[in-house]
Amino acid sequence: MLPSPKNPELHHTAYLVSDLSASSKKWELLGATVELPATLVAADQVHVSFLKFQGGRIELVQPCEGSRIRMGSADSGHPDHLCFRCDNFDEMIQGARASGGIVVRPPVPSAAFEGRRMAFVLYHSLGLIEWVER
Repeated sequence: MLPSPKNPELHHTAYLVSDLSASSKKWELLGATVELPATLVAADQVHVSFLKFQGGRIELVQPCEGSRIRMGSADSGHPDHLCFRCDNFDEMIQGARASGGIVVRPPVPSAAFEGRRMAFVLYHSLGLIEWVER
């Protein structure tokens, strides 16, 4: 059984893009403001940017050359993953493994989250979820 996240917060919905700058401009036309400009997340060889709307946030993810992140769904308009922050990060990752979730990105510090650890878990019934420690 999966543990319940403590104080969960939906941080963002992420989209894979082939051109971060061009995609950002399109979202800005819809009222988004840049919260985090293009930032390299070296552990995954991607550039990310957070765009904020009233009541929500999206992340644009552009893989770098040689990244393990594949561009298959880039620019599809479909979300790639959801990201949640929680107080019991380690428990959530261990619980995911114990419940059959696949940890596709083990916990690593991330420049996108001021050095806090993040991990990606693929859940059979939920899809790809990014967990970030609070």
